[in-house]
Amino acid sequence: MRELSSYFNSTLHHAYIIEGEGEVLVPDILSALSEKGIAIEGNPDVLVEKYETFTVDDSRRLKSFASERGVAGTERFFIFSIAFFTREATQTLLKIFEEPNEGIHFILVIPRISALPETLRSRAEIIQLGKSNTNTEILKSAQKFLFADIPSRLAIIKKIIDSHKDDEDAGAIRHEALSLLNHIEGLLAEKVSEDTPLHDEVKELYACKKFLSSQGASVKILLEHMALILPKI
Repeated sequence: MRELSSYFNSTLHHAYIIEGEGEVLVPDILSALSEKGIAIEGNPDVLVEKYETFTVDDSRRLKSFASERGVAGTERFFIFSIAFFTREATQTLLKIFEEPNEGIHFILVIPRISALPETLRSRAEIIQLGKSNTNTEILKSAQKFLFADIPSRLAIIKKIIDSHKDDEDAGAIRHEALSLLNHIEGLLAEKVSEDTPLHDEVKELYACKKFLSSQGASVKILLEHMALILPKI
């Protein structure tokens, strides 16, 4: 596995998307940039922020920040740890990545690369340092979900909802729900390739994932809908 610092070569890319946990990776990113000779401590041109849900207003704010001139130098760094993006936010980010200002570098740390649209991923350098334990656990949950009967599926959903009942922000629960559906989608794709008639179910799954990316949509109702329509495999 390559060290994180090896990705920040002599010519920095304008945008990086790194898969992993922000609490772990952000300090490593700052250390790697420091090794490159970039001042971190007290540097107004290095902005580090954490988001449970990154909204369209946040992306517009980022666009405004990125349009300003650097205070201490010609290069500026925006290092954001983000659990969940709204669909509208990714559309605005795409525009920012397509027309980056000179000297601007975006470094986004997210739990799962596949949660972002391909159009956005294609505008950045993707860094996947290894498979996380979290992804392994979600894969196990997806397998258990598909093998279970409806009451057992509803119990799995209740456990997810209850684990986030004290969250002030819906970002964490939306991320977990979307990750679960992404893994379920992968498992279903294997069945579709074997000519099992699951195309309608996969279509519903795509629609459900799209709704999950919208603020205000009920995670519980969407997951319960999938629990009822997906076949037991």
